[in-house]
Amino acid sequence: MPKSPAERKAAQRARQSAAGERKIELVLDEQEQEMLAFLVNRADWQREDDIPIM
Repeated sequence: MPKSPAERKAAQRARQSAAGERKIELVLDEQEQEMLAFLVNRADWQREDDIPIM
């Protein structure tokens, strides 16, 4: 019997949780968005391990 959409979503969330994935909601004002855009677009951030921790 096919799974319902709710059952498929629950299974997806369980897989993501088991993989260590977490969803977050980030609320930024305009200045914070500009600061984040600046940091993301900096030319010296070319490697994946150059992710800043603020």
